[in-house]
Amino acid sequence: MENQALGMKKRYFGPGSGSGMVILCSILAILLVSPWSLAGVLTYNSENTCLPSNRVHNLVSDTHGGFIAAVDGGAVSFRGIQIDPLDLPDGSSGWCLTDIETRGSDLFVATANRGLWVKRNGKWISATREDARLPVSGMRDLAIFSVPGLEKSQEDFLFLATDAGLGILPLGKNGTDLDMDRISIPGDSVPVNCLCSCPDGVWVGTLQGAYLYHPVKGIVRTLSIDDGLPSPCINSIAFSDGRVWFATDAGLVRFLGSEYRIYNSENAPLAHGRIVSVTPLDGGVLVATTTSVHRISREVFKEYDLGMKPAGPISSAILLAYQDGSDDLWVSTVGTGLIRFCSSIRTPALARRATRLSVAAPGDSPRVEYTSEDGLPEGRITSIAVDNESFSGRKLIWLGTDSGPVSFDGTMFTLYDSEVTGLRDSSVTSLQVAGPPGYRFLWVSTRTGGLVRYDGSAWKVMSGKSGPGSDSVYSLALSERGLWAATHIGASWLGQNGIWVRYSRENGLVSDKVYGVATAPGDGGTWFAAELGLSHFRDGRFTSYSQWDGLPGFRYISILPVSDREVWAGSYRDGAVRWDGRDFIHYDRHLGLDGKRVNSLVLHEGSVVAATESGVFVFTGSRFEKRSFNYSGEALFIASDGAYLWVATRMGLYRFLFNGNLKADN
Repeated sequence: MENQALGMKKRYFGPGSGSGMVILCSILAILLVSPWSLAGVLTYNSENTCLPSNRVHNLVSDTHGGFIAAVDGGAVSFRGIQIDPLDLPDGSSGWCLTDIETRGSDLFVATANRGLWVKRNGKWISATREDARLPVSGMRDLAIFSVPGLEKSQEDFLFLATDAGLGILPLGKNGTDLDMDRISIPGDSVPVNCLCSCPDGVWVGTLQGAYLYHPVKGIVRTLSIDDGLPSPCINSIAFSDGRVWFATDAGLVRFLGSEYRIYNSENAPLAHGRIVSVTPLDGGVLVATTTSVHRISREVFKEYDLGMKPAGPISSAILLAYQDGSDDLWVSTVGTGLIRFCSSIRTPALARRATRLSVAAPGDSPRVEYTSEDGLPEGRITSIAVDNESFSGRKLIWLGTDSGPVSFDGTMFTLYDSEVTGLRDSSVTSLQVAGPPGYRFLWVSTRTGGLVRYDGSAWKVMSGKSGPGSDSVYSLALSERGLWAATHIGASWLGQNGIWVRYSRENGLVSDKVYGVATAPGDGGTWFAAELGLSHFRDGRFTSYSQWDGLPGFRYISILPVSDREVWAGSYRDGAVRWDGRDFIHYDRHLGLDGKRVNSLVLHEGSVVAATESGVFVFTGSRFEKRSFNYSGEALFIASDGAYLWVATRMGLYRFLFNGNLKADN
């Protein structure tokens, strides 16, 4: 159905109950086109996402390009990356949600067991059997219809599909109080299965046929089995391109205003006659039977190859189908949750549940390991970025891998490869993420493919003339005013004006080959780890340090500014150094740091932690002590989310609970 006032497409809920007599109609032969090819299949359920259950009744497009799902036990939203819970009143875990509608800031929720709930002006109000505002608690669908010119203004009505018949609620204007006592149920008490708004009113589907209702004119048109419907049971209705489509137990019906066209398993390429949902699309409709999904446009059927067997288990029975703005197909099945069939390279190439994960509170699990068996791509993890806000308000761990950036939401790893990001090289060298919701960006650098920026929905590649001057970028650092990129020909700065400024040895850098960059707290400037030493940029000028200034070794690959008087740097084969504002202090195996190559440094609960070729080491105030966490091997990168340490290795990812315990391993 379509919401005319909002201009948003309504995606349908599943079938109603009942059965009807099959009436066959001969029609013009339909062209069958070979099944569409779908690039990948992702499954979202209560085990790997925050879905409250695996029974999804309805999907509704939102104004952000995603959708809202009505589920047994609650509601969730999806905006391109992950599924997030939708705020509902306390005690809603026992609700069976059947539909959700929006109008402006208003939110309307229909349930099968708790009536109607409306959120207006930040407050929830209800109409239920218990408060005598509805004769029954069961509701199946919602639709909003606007009547232009009524009482010299546009009046909106909320139509309710209830077990006691059609309900109508005048909505009034946004911002005013809503009088739930104004709900009326005109006509008989025939249960209503589904609703669909169109320019002439709202089509109402029941177990006895369908009728068109206008809030001023009343019933305008009725359709029944006597009028030519193949079945009296209407499971779903859609309005598309001036035509009304009915999903029935005996086939699909296209109503042209004065005549029907009926499509079923005998005269059309449908798996069988029972149609469970029909959804409007541009130029056609999306049709689902219990075992197949088809797109119909200009008398042409295109079937999606879902790989589902008609004689499969009940958990494979389709309830509804929905197509999003990226042309990905979403299918809800009995007891399985949501299945996403990716038709475009714009969608994630990999999303698998981390099967070994138990989302543990701090203290429950000191060590959790993730490998390719849990959904991680094969190969190294080169960098980690902790995103406590993310694009949807939930915490994410971003991983840089040899196959591309990977997000981890606590239950699922999602890989964005070169086909998704547009990068010609997927070997990630660094990740940075910052910005408030709505202006948040993930920055990804690669070994030979330049940079890419991600805003939660689209990837923008910055290479060549639009990049930092070199497509080989080793490290990134963000500040409030812009982005630093460390490359093999110097350091580049991207300011708020969108213009790259490049710095080299001629501008004061210790070397043109810069491996690491990090911004200091406050106004402490920016530090660079480079081929011949370290450089500090502040107030528009560089101060550089090399072996002549007391630095051991000549190649530095990691940097951690803690304060103006505490800066740590990791070398390629000479351990670590600490700058105290005046001198450099060298730490190697004599002071507990067995690893010669310090790949990464992080501050965790006030302690400096180093990821080295020999594992993880913690600075205790005067020396380093090793923390194995029952793990041995090289630590490629280390990050802290405040509670846990995340350690990247050549074989996978570890999450360690550290909790400030400075006692050395036994």
